[in-house]
Amino acid sequence: MKLKYLFSMAMVGFLFGACSSDDVVVGDGGQDGVVAVQPGEEGFLSMSISLPTTVAGVRAAGYDDGTPDEYQVNNAKLLLFYGAEEAAAKLHRVYDLEVSAFTKNDETQITSSANIVQEILVPPTEEGQQVPNYYAMVVLNDNGLLPNEGDASNTKFHQKTFKEVSELAEAVQESGLRTYRDKPSFFMSNAPMYSVAGGTTVIGDNGKVTTLAEIDPDKIFQTELEARQNPAVTVYVERALAKVTVKADNDKLSGDANENLVGYTVNGWTLDNTNKQTYLVRNVAPENLTPAQPVWWKYNNTQVNVYRFVDGAAVETGASFYRTHFGIDPNYAVDNDYATGSLLNKVAKTIPADDLTPAGETPRYCLENTFDVERMKEQNTTRVIVAAKLTMKNGAAEASGDFYLLNKNTATIYQKAGVENEVKRLWMNYFQTIISTYVKNGTFTEDNVTVTLSNATGAAQANGGYTTVTGIEMNDDGVEELVYETDKSLTDINAAAAAYLPTLNEMLTISYYKGGVAYYPVLIRHFGDSETPWTMPGNGIFESYPGLDAANKWLGRYGVLRNTWYTVNVTGLKNIGFCEVPDAGTRDDDPLNQYIAVEIHILPWATRSQDVEL
Repeated sequence: MKLKYLFSMAMVGFLFGACSSDDVVVGDGGQDGVVAVQPGEEGFLSMSISLPTTVAGVRAAGYDDGTPDEYQVNNAKLLLFYGAEEAAAKLHRVYDLEVSAFTKNDETQITSSANIVQEILVPPTEEGQQVPNYYAMVVLNDNGLLPNEGDASNTKFHQKTFKEVSELAEAVQESGLRTYRDKPSFFMSNAPMYSVAGGTTVIGDNGKVTTLAEIDPDKIFQTELEARQNPAVTVYVERALAKVTVKADNDKLSGDANENLVGYTVNGWTLDNTNKQTYLVRNVAPENLTPAQPVWWKYNNTQVNVYRFVDGAAVETGASFYRTHFGIDPNYAVDNDYATGSLLNKVAKTIPADDLTPAGETPRYCLENTFDVERMKEQNTTRVIVAAKLTMKNGAAEASGDFYLLNKNTATIYQKAGVENEVKRLWMNYFQTIISTYVKNGTFTEDNVTVTLSNATGAAQANGGYTTVTGIEMNDDGVEELVYETDKSLTDINAAAAAYLPTLNEMLTISYYKGGVAYYPVLIRHFGDSETPWTMPGNGIFESYPGLDAANKWLGRYGVLRNTWYTVNVTGLKNIGFCEVPDAGTRDDDPLNQYIAVEIHILPWATRSQDVEL
């Protein structure tokens, strides 16, 4: 049996307790003979934690299998909150949960279920106040990011409200959310749920989103046995990372591919523009968004009539909760300059082969990165960088595969000697306008010119990328009847050549493809055309996302969200990419000049898939 629906985990918790006094209090909702526990007294918390093998209601994509590492549970914590409502509920205590009861499926070696009993202190009731609501937040594999067991004194979590906890951001590498002490350890926390169905069902004003799991206080009992027989709460958790894989069909050129191309091989890929910080629990606080809550849950691109932020069917049979598919990250709607790299991690201009992930099943992970429509621009968007080795038509490239472009013109392919000849031609054209200053008699030709490019030696030669002319040197070998002007010499000519270099380099952009390797950026879409269809605006409109209802149409079209697996399938190639990883500019995410054919599939880890044409 294969486990489905990777990113979701259902955790059923049973709360029960023993009174610390001799008085016995019967809860109003208790069964006959079942004794409840008063606020402020000790009891037991029993949890059944399970990874479901079937889940209904994932939108168009559905869930998919993961790896055993992604299911590993090394430790668990319960954060117990109490208060009148979720946002204002205060953190009461943190409990370490025993996880040795987790079992392994012999076939899949994936953790599937566990029953856990934990002694707890039921939150107190303040004088003159009603018994508060009790809420559970569960974190699996906290990886040292949460306080130790106790009341969280002397930590940033101490007596924080859930709203404050949900807004605690951590600056952490993605590896810190999936490994701990050299062991697989994916950080997981409560998954926000909506109370009514989305999808093609019209979402009215009667729904709300909740993240904490509310505990029935009448089902907190005196004994472990009584609690086991009366489940109190169900908690659904999700992994804190997004997952990306890339697959490729090599040598599938598009019908309109560049005529110089005869084939390609995808060498590998990496992630770029990934976030440096994240919330420990997915933050869906609508009050932080524009317009204010609860409108964004009801966004619906009327072209497809899908309420994309909420699943159309319950998280599991018989449940009344529906998965949500958006959230905000710590950078959301911040007016910082992403391009400086202050908010996002960026890769180098060229990527060593050892740093590339082979196309196939091997994943990379990243922190979620979301933004509003106004900031739906390349510099803010997480992207995949695909590296492909291009095969050019016979004689176009050098034997090593190296080739050059001039001024990014892909119609003409140059070898190094061809680039040098073009530089010589440009210099000689200029030299003819100044030669009379230096030479009285004699004819110089291009054979008297030596050109040096910046990729002649060192790292530039090894890596490829944009190249400049670093030297033009003249000689007077073979110049017959040569006579220089008074007080002029070959040295003066070469000084003029050196002075001309800045002008020449402004005129000439030289792209050096070391070994024929080209780079192709692919922006990751969270909602595709099936949920956020987009076409080029016409009628003199120069905005990519015009109109007052832009958020309704396109919010969430690009970005990456935790609990989601994005698969990028390279289905074809039609043009020569970049000689180095291009900077992510200020252009809108739509439109892009796509040189790579891809499709992106998304499952809520989950996979999202995208086809692009290179």
